[in-house]
Amino acid sequence: MKFIQLKKIKGQQKKPHSKVGLFCLIAGTIIFGAVFFWDFGLHLRDYRLAHSNSTASNWSHTVQILSSRFIFPWIVGGTAVLVLNGWRQFTHKKVRQQYERLDLAVASATDMVFVTDVKGRIEYINDAFTRITGWTREEALGRTPNILKSGMVAPSYYKQMWEALKRGEVWNRRVINRRKRPVDSDRNIHLPIFGQNVTNEEKDCFYWADQTISPMRDANGRITAYVALQRDITEQVQAEQQRKREKSYTQLLANVGQTLQSQRPLDQRLGDALDEVLQLEELDVENKGGIFLHPPDTEHLELFLTRGAFSTEFLKKERIIPFGQCLCGQAAQSGEFLVSNECFQDKRHTQQFAGMTSHGHFIVPLIHGGNTLGVLFLYTQPHPTADTKHIAVLKQIGELISLAIANHRLHQKLSNAVNHQKRILDVATTAIFLVDDHRHITDVNDEFCRITGFSREEVLGRHCSLLRSDSYLSKCDLSSTDPQKPTFRQRCTLYSKDERELTVIKNTQPLYNEKNDPIGWIESFVDITEQDQARAKAEKANQFKSLFVANMSHEIRTPMTAIMGYTQLLSEEAGGHPQCLEYIQTIQRNGEHLLTLINDILDISKIEAGHLEIERIHCSPQEIVAEVVSMMRHRAIEKEISIDVVYTGPMPETIETDPTRLRQILVNLTGNAIKFTEKGSVRIEVHLSEKEPRLRFDIIDTGIGITEEQIGRLFQAFTQADTSTTRRFGGTGLGLTISRSLAQHLGGDVTVTSTPDKGSCFSATIATGELKGTIMLNKPHEIMNKQPEKLPAASSPNILQGMRILIAEDGPDNQRLIAVLLKRVGADIAIVENGQLAVDLITDPNTQPFDVILMDMQMPVLDGYNATSQLRRKGYGKPILAMTAHTMAEDRRKCLDAGCDDHISKPINPAKLFKTIHAYRATDQAIAS
Repeated sequence: MKFIQLKKIKGQQKKPHSKVGLFCLIAGTIIFGAVFFWDFGLHLRDYRLAHSNSTASNWSHTVQILSSRFIFPWIVGGTAVLVLNGWRQFTHKKVRQQYERLDLAVASATDMVFVTDVKGRIEYINDAFTRITGWTREEALGRTPNILKSGMVAPSYYKQMWEALKRGEVWNRRVINRRKRPVDSDRNIHLPIFGQNVTNEEKDCFYWADQTISPMRDANGRITAYVALQRDITEQVQAEQQRKREKSYTQLLANVGQTLQSQRPLDQRLGDALDEVLQLEELDVENKGGIFLHPPDTEHLELFLTRGAFSTEFLKKERIIPFGQCLCGQAAQSGEFLVSNECFQDKRHTQQFAGMTSHGHFIVPLIHGGNTLGVLFLYTQPHPTADTKHIAVLKQIGELISLAIANHRLHQKLSNAVNHQKRILDVATTAIFLVDDHRHITDVNDEFCRITGFSREEVLGRHCSLLRSDSYLSKCDLSSTDPQKPTFRQRCTLYSKDERELTVIKNTQPLYNEKNDPIGWIESFVDITEQDQARAKAEKANQFKSLFVANMSHEIRTPMTAIMGYTQLLSEEAGGHPQCLEYIQTIQRNGEHLLTLINDILDISKIEAGHLEIERIHCSPQEIVAEVVSMMRHRAIEKEISIDVVYTGPMPETIETDPTRLRQILVNLTGNAIKFTEKGSVRIEVHLSEKEPRLRFDIIDTGIGITEEQIGRLFQAFTQADTSTTRRFGGTGLGLTISRSLAQHLGGDVTVTSTPDKGSCFSATIATGELKGTIMLNKPHEIMNKQPEKLPAASSPNILQGMRILIAEDGPDNQRLIAVLLKRVGADIAIVENGQLAVDLITDPNTQPFDVILMDMQMPVLDGYNATSQLRRKGYGKPILAMTAHTMAEDRRKCLDAGCDDHISKPINPAKLFKTIHAYRATDQAIAS
């Protein structure tokens, strides 16, 4: 407590303090009371008792004192002082104790606390402020928090902060601040822009804080000060950044390892690996670097490849570098990892070139088996981050590149070796070891030791069971393998010396003596443990993508149900308006095209994710061809071209395949043939090869044809033979990609031959399954003349006459559409908007029974799956037909597993809907009879 004073609020003079004791207090009170009764002019005056402290906000208490204009002022003043003095003695001690406890708590807090006035001048700091920032109380008071600015925070941060504070809002954000520069530092410390590298000394000057700033208001609501609380979270932020870096480093090593293990030329593999390194932001490298190789039996480096912009002068002078010259030559000679902070200050940087700007370097020697194979050099900003993890990752990358170079050279060397060395070359990938006919290890390479952790001395002469993996030993057993049939790319598991489980791809090749008797085996394997982990992540990502595509398909198909349905109704109403009918048909045509695109995207997504499901059932290929021709004939008639089918020889009455996928292939190929044919014909020729056995469908057209170059791009997703094709004929370029994938899943393929301006022949082959005992048709073309079963017409007035149908659908547009369609064919309709209402209505004993329930599977409150399951558990036995925009096979199974009798996909085809409902009506009638 610094002082206590009595202030008159309503403009009166201050009254002096009194230090009279209890006796004076009592006497004063008695006198005051007497005067009060004697003087009729008494009235109240307001006085305020105020407390002030330089390190805390003011507080005050207001009291009312009786006074009169007719009584001597000194009596009134003295009396008031006596009253207040007694009150002060009581409250002063209590408030002081509370304040001291609060001040002690704030001062001893581990988080820094400081208070500023409205202009941002610091009025109070606690001890933690000095400890964290280095600024003492004397230095900080009266200054602004700008002394903490790091220069690494965007100006917009502070602008937004002050705007929020002036609005009276609490501000809470992370911020990077700077501690006070040491007093004895007379050097100019490099202050980086945000995101730039800093030296270790500079890093110590910065700290991350979780900052909360709160406005303080007076009794009138005006902001009088700001209280800031900052918690040092530097370690937390560093841990977050470290986790991010670790994840990026792991992915980089996996990508580089996979790139280097491919079978492409060395320059392509090393170039792609270098691209991976240069693109990783966490390594703080620029998009510039290269690789020198050390030719055997020389004392110099040769520039092998570069990435980024290098001058002609550099490429000429740096083509060959002797050992010991410049940074790369020194690293090759010493085998040491080198870091250069600044090219103009590093004396080891001996070469200077015109236009060269300030930069740093990471120089990574490429060493394998104690031999220098080359040098990897990377450009950086000056003073690059060179912590232990950075260097460790770059060294690992150097080891991977060294291994790739060593394997490449080994491959070249083995190609010139004798017979058993040539066999080693045929299977060599990474780790190599030899076993004799008793399965004892006779030799290993360095990579085997590196991967397994065993030294050569530890494994030579020992049984290969030291790898302790049953799955590996089963492939290592000579007696179980035909020595005339080498094995390649067998996946198995082995264990390293330190009990780490490794997943490897193993190749095996027998070795022979001069009598051509097997004398042992040469085996090689590549460690794909990290690749497997990366593949698992990729598969998970594919699952998410497939789910997303399926959900998008559902969201698109649901409104398409209304669009296509109401368009169908409009077409029936527009009979007398040809122009309106033309408009409606245009909408229908484009809607059908949109649905085709949705189906294609779903298929390509499932193919890429490996989730495409193929069924194998007996079906008639002739009927499938007839359906395709029937579907495509109207397109051919519109273009005034003919479409014919030719069977060459007898055909099996049935084959075992997936009829839906076969129909999809033929529709795609025939549709393409019609689309790209302006005049002439399209012909489908069907051939049976009894040797495999396989069916081949040749779709031959007289269209525009394709060049050899264009054929090479045909089966790539979203690609067409010519960019002008999309503009002229439309399409996404998915049809052929999907058709080839489907044919391959059906045991065949899709190929093409073509002549520009004369036409093309697309050949689709599929496996037929076992044909033994299958009836062969000598006149399969007669199937073409059979009339397909007609579906009930949408306009048939009585097909569902008398049927009572419940529609459970939450979409108002689709409710009205389905109701209109069903009422037009005689059905009696009831509608509910969710599954719970459907269950309640059906189980109500007063409800008239329904013949069929149309159950939408995606509804609020209770979806169709749970509603159906509840009804089946309650014993409901009438047909329940699922309606859903999810069209995958697994979606159909999910509906059936829930208790639905059938699956109707959206957009709804009225004729198929009527036929399906009618079929269940006929079944019920047959059961009843």
